[in-house]
Parts: sequence; C-alpha cells; structure tokens
Amino acid sequence: MVTTLKALKRNSYGGEFIQEALHTVYETLKPTYCYIAYFDKNHHKATSLAYSIDDYFSNAIFTYLINNSLCERMISSGKPYYYSNNISQIYPFNQIISSHSLQHYLGIPIFSRCSEIVGVIGCLFEHPYFFSEEQHGEWCQVLGDMLGSDVQYLALLSEQKKLLCEMEECQQEAQLGNFHADIATGSVYWSKEIYRIFQCEINSFTPNVTTTNQYIHPDDRERVIELRRDMLDSNSVSYNVIYRIILAEGKNKYLREYCHILRDINGIATLIKGIVQDITEFYYLSNKLDQASDKLSVTYNAVTEGIWEYSLDTQVLLTSPKFWDILGVNETHVNNIYDWVMMIHKDDRLAVVKCFSSLRNGDTTSIDVDFRLQSGNNEKNCRWFNCKGNIIESNSINYFNRIVGILIDITDAVVAEQQVTLAKTVFDNTSECIVITDKDNNIISVNKAFEKVTGYSHAEIIGENPRVLASGYHNAAFINKCGIVLRQQEHGRGN
Repeated sequence: MVTTLKALKRNSYGGEFIQEALHTVYETLKPTYCYIAYFDKNHHKATSLAYSIDDYFSNAIFTYLINNSLCERMISSGKPYYYSNNISQIYPFNQIISSHSLQHYLGIPIFSRCSEIVGVIGCLFEHPYFFSEEQHGEWCQVLGDMLGSDVQYLALLSEQKKLLCEMEECQQEAQLGNFHADIATGSVYWSKEIYRIFQCEINSFTPNVTTTNQYIHPDDRERVIELRRDMLDSNSVSYNVIYRIILAEGKNKYLREYCHILRDINGIATLIKGIVQDITEFYYLSNKLDQASDKLSVTYNAVTEGIWEYSLDTQVLLTSPKFWDILGVNETHVNNIYDWVMMIHKDDRLAVVKCFSSLRNGDTTSIDVDFRLQSGNNEKNCRWFNCKGNIIESNSINYFNRIVGILIDITDAVVAEQQVTLAKTVFDNTSECIVITDKDNNIISVNKAFEKVTGYSHAEIIGENPRVLASGYHNAAFINKCGIVLRQQEHGRGN
C-alpha cells in the first residue's frame, strides 16, 4: 500500500493528487463519507478541499469549528484517532450527514514538512469498522506526510481566493477599483470594479495605458492627460486627480484617480499602481449640500432675527452672522459663557441665568426672556433684546442638553411702550379735561379729570358727541373751556 502511495505522488500533484488520495482512502478503508480538510494556523477552523460520498466526489465545501470536535482529539493525540459512539449526534457538520446512521469515525492527521498537523483526512463509516494501527498505521503516516505540502499549497490558494472575493466585494461596495500599468511593456491590469465603472466586458475588452483617455470628458481631457504626462516626466512619485468620463449612452460619471509611480535607479518611471473610484454619488450629494448651505446662509443673512444654538453640556454657542450684528458685539470678544453673561445688564442678569438653569434642570422646555446689554455707565444708552429658545434634543433620563432659538432687538418696541405708558400717566393724572374723538367726532376716551368735572362716567360718555356738553347743564365758561381742549386735541391729532 505504501508503494502504491509513492507511485501516486510521482504521477500527480495539487488538486489532482488530493482527489486521487481520497480515492485511495476509499479503496483501502471503504468509508461512506471521506474528506480532506485544512486547518487555520490557530487550529480553530477546518475547511474542506475535497469531499466524496461512496467514492463520488461532491462540489460541496464546508467548514466547522475544531474546538470540542473529534479533530481536536486527533490533534491532541498526534496520530490517527478512532471513535465509535453517537457519531451522527456529535459530528461538527451533521447538517450534511444527518440523514445517515454513522457508526465510526477515523481521523488521519496531515503533516507539514515541519511535522506540524495542518489538516485531516476524515473518514465516516455507516458499516461496522475497526481501525488497526498495526495494519494501517504506517500507511496513514505516509499518506499524511505526502499530503502535507499539497494541502498547504491548496489551502494557501483557497485563502487567497477567499481574500480576493472579499476584496472584490469591498471594492464593489466602495465603487473603487485598483490597477497597475507596466510602462515598459504597455500591459495593464484592471480589477473587476474598474471594468464595472467604465462599463466594459471583462472577457472581451483589453485595456492599455491610454484606454481611459477616450472616456474622459472633452472639457477635462487635456488637463488630465497633461497632468499624467508631467507626473511621469518629473520626479513625482504620486498624483491625485478628479475628472469626468462619458459612457456609451451619454451618462456622465465623476472619478477620482490616485496613483503611485515606481521608478528605476535612474529615476525613469517603470510602473504605475493606483486606484480609481466612482465618486459620482458623492459629488452630486456634495453639490446638493453646498447648494443647501448657500441657501441656508442666504436665509441666515436675510432674516431680521439672529439664530443661535446652545449646548448645555459643552457650553458651545453656534450662531448665524446676524446674531452678532444685532448685538453690536465683536464675536472674538466672547470667549466663554462667563464673558457672555457679564455682557448682560446687572439688573437683568439673574433672570437670564434662571431661565437657562430651568432648562438645565429639566423644569421647562423653552425660554422667553427680555434683557439689556451692559453699556458702560450710561444707563440711557442700553439696548433691549428678546431671546426665545426651545429644546430640540434630550436624553432618555429627561436631561435637556441642546436648544435653538432666535434673538430680536426690541429696543424700539420697548421705547415706544415706555412712551405710551408715560402718555397714559399724563392723560390719567392731568387736571385738564381731555376728550379724544374719532374721525366722526364720536368720543372714544376721556380722562379722570373730565369725569370729575362733568359728572359723566367713562362708560356713559363713550360714543357720544361732544355736543352733549351743550345740553344746558353747564354754563358758557365750562363749555368754552372744554371746547378749547377739544380743539387742541383735534389739532394735535391732525398733526
């Protein structure tokens, strides 16, 4: 049997030898299931290279964890491991063999040239089987040694293929492909994603060093070609360029190309390695964001209110440009929250602090407060402002931490209100009788002096014509006095 194995090794290698070896195992031991698998470096996982059922090869590829498996016992023993008890229930990949009643397991270790176990020949038996180390021990050892280099080689190819597939999936997801171009021979390699980007058939299209030039948008072509030429002729080792391409159906794409240039000892460029990424979606999204930002900036500058956002956690204040224009304050003079609070008039400072404290403590979800800014020692030059804000974000424990709002200069409104209050005080407290009429000469208001002198209450006289004062109840001097007041008020109203 050993001589047969050595002859088999001389006539085949790689995948062919693996299958021939699997066939030899079946001919010798007659297992129902037989497979050859390689282990990862840490002996955590096994992956099949070949698999047969009753000597019929299957395309199925399976993996299983080695921990707590029969393979782990084989690795620990360092020699063929035989087991015969509840195989169907305990075997790692029983989803494949669950329909069969297996009675015995034999694991034959595969050794590298350094005598490390790198894989297993797994044999599973439905019929009664007894392993005799005396009969098959040497044969198992020779087979395990002979398979070692081939299993390691195929395992390396399998892992490389897996990594390549993963890389291609990642490239497709990122819409990014890699390439290299040999300047001396003119040969060019494209990854699959670059073929997809340029919408070329991988089996019928052969790229060269100037292939992409024909796709570049006419408005970008000269710029890109000149850049590439200058980079090759200079001592540069890399370049990065963004350009548009036009595909067959007229569709435009935006691409980013980054390349590294390898040179010989004389500084002559010999090889270009690089990536090409389709950034069309990113470009259009970025363009939309720029447009939205421009519109937002226009809105910020157009509105009369100052817009602000404040974080109670970080104490960072974000504002629109109009915010500082309204305040009439240089933004660079406000470095922290203390500077901001100290700008507020001393008589209003506590009210503002209490508003923000209520937000911090979760007692309210909005603020609306009027305040003045400190203006040196001149109280008469203080300007009034109104600040409104609402919570827009809070965490799960009802702790509010972010608010947005507006700032309005209400100085004119406050001054006007003060003037109205002053006028009302004069109106109510003067000793002169004052009557105010509308355009039809109907009384709409009288002061307290009028009520006292005439005997008419405010409710009685409203809506009446001043002629009621000439009803005979008052002497001429009184009428003349009221008439003078009326004429003065009408004259004042006209002006």
